Amino acid sequence: MLHQESGSGATPPTRPSGRAALVLVLLIAVICGAVAAGSLWSAGSKADRELAAHRHQVTATTTGPAKDPPIATRYGSKPQAVAPAVWEQPENVRRSGSIHVPSRTPEGRAVTIWVDDAGSPARPPGGAADRALPRCRAVWRRQASPG
Repeated sequence: MLHQESGSGATPPTRPSGRAALVLVLLIAVICGAVAAGSLWSAGSKADRELAAHRHQVTATTTGPAKDPPIATRYGSKPQAVAPAVWEQPENVRRSGSIHVPSRTPEGRAVTIWVDDAGSPARPPGGAADRALPRCRAVWRRQASPG
């Protein structure tokens, strides 16, 4: 007769029926996780396509030198310099404002930017990977942090 211990030093199931049940439970969990992940990925991809339809790349020309961000905003996110610029939105309407540019961008430099349908500067359209990678990093950090 097979013997199983109880308590903290318990051994895994040694009966064939116990192993089969464990494998079945794990297989069902993996399948459910894959189905859930696939549906989330699909919904996110649809939202990305809808957003991308309202984003356009245009060429802006800086009208002044870039100014580095204040020291207080340099930590935590990717700091970017800001410069005044002019650009034409897709309907050939001239716009002006501040845009994010590489540090030390001089006046008169052409820079490609993303704008929304109204012609205002906007973030570039992202993809499912752009959403997933930061979340994976956050989970990894939580798993790796001591405590």
